[in-house]
Amino acid sequence: MTTVKKIYSASVDGTGFAPLRARHEDMSFLNERLKSPMYGTRPLASTWTPLEMDVLQGAKVPRHTADVTQITLYTFAFKAAAVRVLGDLLMAHGELLPISVPGHEYYAYHATRHPDPRDPARADDPGFSFLEERLDGMDFFQLPRNLMYFASSAFLEVYDQHELTGLTFRERWPEAQQGPTLPALRIPTK
Repeated sequence: MTTVKKIYSASVDGTGFAPLRARHEDMSFLNERLKSPMYGTRPLASTWTPLEMDVLQGAKVPRHTADVTQITLYTFAFKAAAVRVLGDLLMAHGELLPISVPGHEYYAYHATRHPDPRDPARADDPGFSFLEERLDGMDFFQLPRNLMYFASSAFLEVYDQHELTGLTFRERWPEAQQGPTLPALRIPTK
């Protein structure tokens, strides 16, 4: 029996977790350096200086931080524990850049490659039509000119096995291609 690789969109679910916030002086630096995939993918590690960030504090803000959070519209940050188990999958198409957060060890994920495993024959179809033979080694990636992150079933399996927090997943391929409605949002349970 052949197992078909599944592809999910991954998004941050900050519900119940304290968010990270860049210190005011680092905000423009953060937005400039961590460009979206629409503007390029040059590696930053050789010139990177850790960003100064804080955990947002307040009466109505949860005290716990997630294993994965979002620091810009197109940048996820992973705790060191998440990097230990997902690092190889993340590094296949990006780099991990240290962030300075008091009491926490986080790394910003910066995509340096944007592979395109889509089926060109189905470019006009709604949704995402991938070619399975192009998905080898693609466990966490962004498409060219697309802000969405994608994760494979292998990524999701490791994420669940280690009971990581902060992400939600929605299946995008192959089952999502079988009808006009998207399958239900899958939120990993801890």
